[in-house]
Amino acid sequence: MGSACCREPDEIQGFAFPEDAQRALSRSKGGSRGSCGCPCSAGMASSEASADAVEEYEHLPLDELDHLLRELFRLHDLNGNGLLEIEELVQLNSKVAMLHHGKDTDLLAVKAKYRSLFRERLDPDGKPVTYAKFRRYVTE
Repeated sequence: MGSACCREPDEIQGFAFPEDAQRALSRSKGGSRGSCGCPCSAGMASSEASADAVEEYEHLPLDELDHLLRELFRLHDLNGNGLLEIEELVQLNSKVAMLHHGKDTDLLAVKAKYRSLFRERLDPDGKPVTYAKFRRYVTE
């Protein structure tokens, strides 16, 4: 089960990448993380943690931000082909849901959600996307 800062998969608003990017940025800068693995501190709601993470990294030099986003993309690119594929996103978010919420997680719902979000936000045909497209979305 996740901590109070975590939200159930059906409660997550929007797409996973911005929150993932904030987590990666938080880890790389030594930011605080709750026991659930989220970039939050005890008693802090996830929306507060997200706002704090965004504010903290708004002032990063563009080259440092780009370096961190490239690293995040590389970590999402599970097969190392230089593209983010729909099933890579689905696989990663399924694992995250299991880690946060245990084996009672509705994996079919999680997988459907992230397939849908990939098509809505990155490519309507579900085709793999480049770093440039990934970066455009994350920085919107």
